[in-house]
Amino acid sequence: MGADGAVQESGASLNASAVYSGDILLYEFINGLNEGVAPTMKNCQARLTGLQRQVAVYTVVSLVFMRNLYVASRAFKGHARNLSTWCVFVVSLLGASSYFISLAIGLQPGLSCSHLGLFMTTILCVSTMCNGIVVLHKAYLALLRRRWVAIVGGLTTAIQLGFTVSVFFSARITTEPYNGCIVHYTDTMIYAWIGTVIPVNLFFSAIFSYVAYSQYRLYGSEAWRRLAKDGIQTMCMVVLCNIVCSVFIASRVFGASTQLFFVVDW
Repeated sequence: MGADGAVQESGASLNASAVYSGDILLYEFINGLNEGVAPTMKNCQARLTGLQRQVAVYTVVSLVFMRNLYVASRAFKGHARNLSTWCVFVVSLLGASSYFISLAIGLQPGLSCSHLGLFMTTILCVSTMCNGIVVLHKAYLALLRRRWVAIVGGLTTAIQLGFTVSVFFSARITTEPYNGCIVHYTDTMIYAWIGTVIPVNLFFSAIFSYVAYSQYRLYGSEAWRRLAKDGIQTMCMVVLCNIVCSVFIASRVFGASTQLFFVVDW
């Protein structure tokens, strides 16, 4: 990497297609201060395009989670001691804060894409663990609090922490015109993520759906009918979203922008 902070660069010193280190402060990146010369209008627009697109995505995500945060807050009135309620609240709170985090990264002079990448990866991992705990909790209650469900689910959920650790030590984060902040995950990291998310959600979703449907067939009550219908629909949507997003992520079909499917799956 040269003194100007570029990881790779072709052509003139100011190049809209250059790829820069994620440690470059975003304020310096946008204004070309890391290169020591005044940037052209074209380069400034190129550098802003990717960052603005990412802030727009996080804004939409935050609006969705703000609504979820409102619903989760109301649920506390009668279910303050429920584990699933706390998990939903934490996920909604983290999602709602993503916009403010991305905005702060761009406005604060001392922050960079490396900070944004590590912050968002940590938030995604914690949120995924919370979502897994919600599914695990439903399966645990449906199977009448079987201990093996808690043990297996707890271990598989804890393994997801390894993804965050691997990102901290292995992932390469770059700052790119037109793309913004990009986290370059290795194939091993991506497959490890897929292997710890899809099987767990699929396994416990199947358990919950089977038990709920069996209880409805056995007792035929309206409560079990609604639980079976709503639960199976929700679980199928969760697993389907996991699978579709994982296919896009593994195939890298959209290039650098493929990492946004981590946010979609979130």
